[in-house]
Amino acid sequence: MTFKELTGLRGLAVLIVFVSHCANENLLAYPLGHGFGQIGVMLFFMLSGFLISHLYLEREFSKTSILDYIGARAGRVLPLYFLIVILSLTLDGITDFIHFYEFSSPQSVIMTLGLVKSESVLWTIPVEVQYYIIFIGFWWLYQSKFKKLIPLYILVLTAPLLLFADQTIPRIVTSYTPIFFLGTCTPLLLKTARFRQIPEKFYAYAGIIFLCLLCLNLPAPRYDNGLTLPGYFRIWGDPLTIAITYGLFICALKQSISLSVLNTKIPQFLGKISYGFYLIHLPVLKSIEVENDYLKVVLVFVVTSAIATLSFKYFETPAKNFIRKKMRTSKKLQH
Repeated sequence: MTFKELTGLRGLAVLIVFVSHCANENLLAYPLGHGFGQIGVMLFFMLSGFLISHLYLEREFSKTSILDYIGARAGRVLPLYFLIVILSLTLDGITDFIHFYEFSSPQSVIMTLGLVKSESVLWTIPVEVQYYIIFIGFWWLYQSKFKKLIPLYILVLTAPLLLFADQTIPRIVTSYTPIFFLGTCTPLLLKTARFRQIPEKFYAYAGIIFLCLLCLNLPAPRYDNGLTLPGYFRIWGDPLTIAITYGLFICALKQSISLSVLNTKIPQFLGKISYGFYLIHLPVLKSIEVENDYLKVVLVFVVTSAIATLSFKYFETPAKNFIRKKMRTSKKLQH
């Protein structure tokens, strides 16, 4: 497995989110919106869970490793997130041509800055950061003599979420945690005898099948025809949606030849700038005013891609490197 496949899959995920939001604005066909973007986010969460597991699970669980982990994760997601929030708070209402994110109340601002929860597409970042913390417990169990308790750890954290997903109850983790865990456990599952017995030819042909099913399994038509469960189980708890999305994810990891499209320029490009594209595309979508719907979609895509590319090169990467450097310096001083 190479990270090239992950990059292409991440590009597909952000494209799904973009298409969905364009459909929500009536710029594209109705079935492409109203929940389809959440499947893109589901792919993001699986990828995130897998990536941290792949990079850190086998590393020694020590203070040095934990600080390196925190520095890498914080440097990856927080600088641009806080920049977007600050710009939204300071410039929204001042400029007439750029529409930033809006917050419903001072409490919403506090919770956004505190990484508790947020609004619009920003909601995914606090969820992801919270899972980064949960993963430390998973990591510790995996490295300790209590490794066999990992299934119990997952069960304790996820079972109440599934049982009371649509009820307002105090929670220390979110209802999206099971999807992260699915990605986190994937490196371990791929080592099991059952996964090793699956012939490579299956992945070669199954990849394109799962990709087609992903595009056909649109939440809006299913919901309109009464083919989904209510609330949380409409998408995030829907077994069919999870199975299709995870199947595509696994086939990408196994380098399915039928998914070679993920290695082409556009998915790779989008995957590389996906984080900036994800956070920036909605303000651009709200700001550009063009009468022709399809022209607006193209303009929004081009402008967002340009801004995200500049952000990745001149802000995200330098900020990430700065934070990691500071964390390494801090570790050296402690020694």
